[in-house]
Amino acid sequence: TWSLGPECSRLSVPSLLIQGEDDEYGTLAQLDAIEQAAPIPPQRLVLPNCGHAPQREREGDVLDAIADFAGEFIVSA
Repeated sequence: TWSLGPECSRLSVPSLLIQGEDDEYGTLAQLDAIEQAAPIPPQRLVLPNCGHAPQREREGDVLDAIADFAGEFIVSA
């Protein structure tokens, strides 16, 4: 019965959702629910051939995605 829905509805900053397509503990429905609840539409990265630990299984892809995401908010002087 645990849900992040109420917390997601209070997100006030951009967010990046990362999940392995083959996650054995979660489904993409969880990302769908977060997207529906979040007032600011999050970006989404679903990694194929990846399970529950994308930060370990696809470290380079995750770091690249985070860098790209964060780079969108860097203001050049």
